[in-house]
Amino acid sequence: MNAQLSSDELTQLVEFGEAEAYRDLYRKAPAALNLRVEQIGSTVLLLAPNVDILLLNRAIGLGLREPATEAMVADVIARYQAAGIRNFGVQLSPQANPTQLPNWLEKHS
Repeated sequence: MNAQLSSDELTQLVEFGEAEAYRDLYRKAPAALNLRVEQIGSTVLLLAPNVDILLLNRAIGLGLREPATEAMVADVIARYQAAGIRNFGVQLSPQANPTQLPNWLEKHS
């Protein structure tokens, strides 16, 4: 059997598969690390306020399962700021929608 995935399906499999793996990692991490996972829509936010490592402080899946909005972008950034995290990122897929998303990220960063 040769199963074919569309580009969008493959992107979601990779992005959200990674997010779920990190969710498991955060759940099993020592409580002293204060790792947590939050969501805005289907966007997964990895927050590690006690660990200043970009890999552990990033948003995954923004604009993939549903189109992002400018309000969602502002909310993502506000969550990291409220947690006191200065070094964070948004893992932006080329498949993310809408096309204005990179501009909104730049505007709110």
